[in-house]
Amino acid sequence: MDKTFLPLIIGVDVGAYAIAKSFHQEYGVKSVLVGRKPLGYTKYSSIIEKIHFKKDIQDDRVFVDFLKEIYDKYESKYENIVLIGSNDIYVSLIIKNKEELEKNFSFNYIDEKLHKKLYSKKKFYELCEKRDVAIPQTTFLKAREGLEGAKGFAHYPAIIKASNYNNFIKYSFPGQKKVYKINNEDDLDEVLRSIDASGFEGELILQEYIPGDDTYLRDIVCYINTKGEIELLSFAQVLSQERTVSGVGNYTALITREVPEIARELANFLTDQGYTGFANFDLKLDPRDQTYKVFEVNTRLGRASTYIDMSHTSAAKMLVDDLLFNGLKSQNEKVYVGPDKLFSYIPMPLLKSILKNNHSELMRKIENKKSKDNPLWYSGDWSIRRKILMTLVSLNYFKKYKENTSF
Repeated sequence: MDKTFLPLIIGVDVGAYAIAKSFHQEYGVKSVLVGRKPLGYTKYSSIIEKIHFKKDIQDDRVFVDFLKEIYDKYESKYENIVLIGSNDIYVSLIIKNKEELEKNFSFNYIDEKLHKKLYSKKKFYELCEKRDVAIPQTTFLKAREGLEGAKGFAHYPAIIKASNYNNFIKYSFPGQKKVYKINNEDDLDEVLRSIDASGFEGELILQEYIPGDDTYLRDIVCYINTKGEIELLSFAQVLSQERTVSGVGNYTALITREVPEIARELANFLTDQGYTGFANFDLKLDPRDQTYKVFEVNTRLGRASTYIDMSHTSAAKMLVDDLLFNGLKSQNEKVYVGPDKLFSYIPMPLLKSILKNNHSELMRKIENKKSKDNPLWYSGDWSIRRKILMTLVSLNYFKKYKENTSF
């Protein structure tokens, strides 16, 4: 007999909707969400049972106490409540309070010690170097150090960004960007001065720019079960990413590829660290030497990671089989997401216009693609108000791509 369960998703953004969609498609269950304020992606959805709002939910103590209140509301109706975070902030809060939360909720996240190793770019790169995992040439510095902090770095053009973007955006200032592209030391000096003037004292990453447009970017998703076994592995080529200054790094279109050896190596890299749960790697094919350079690992599903649902499994099924049935339903079969599945937030005419000039082969691949998905849309979501809103969101992509050039 199947167990009754409730998906409790922390977050109300597009990533949260994609997770709720995964659970509804797989099991027909509606999710409960938690967030700070309403967002259009989830506000009117018919596949969401309830959204609970708490303005200061990102405060550590408030987070734990509020989730306990929610648990008390639903625990009598369900045998299990499956807890999932939709972004870095919420996943970090779950991990930080893991010992207390696991008394009431089912989830698969690592402990805080390992999370700090992987979330810190400096510590993560140190681990990569020990394992001979290729990374871009990188220097860590503080804005107040000026050019002296970048002494010896000569890999221009380069990019510079905050190691912790969630802290960086608290220091709003004119010209602030998630990622800055710089061509020389003069550009670097200008960026460092503007960041220093904002009062931001956190760590910055100065890194060589790997040439190539968005289509050189790659995405890996893996799921490692609670026993430490790799159950799912996928590899996708990015076709496009957000064009706004705050959205760089958020993929808007991908197409799956055959899983190469680099994906297996990185999944094994995680299991050797004692990792469990979903993980998402960002990397780029360097055309200069044809090697993949790893940028980061996210200790969660990315907002585009639910392209794995286009295989014969889903993110929801992975979690439920592992957490509630101890892997008995899946029998721990390893899943490799097959090639040529198209996942796109942006309308097809826009995607074609992006690719038509320089990527005729990719154009042919996507033109008559039957296996495709747009996470903004779901036939099982009957909300007319949401359909109208998502139509406007989709049309707005034309404006965003027209006004903002690629990174």
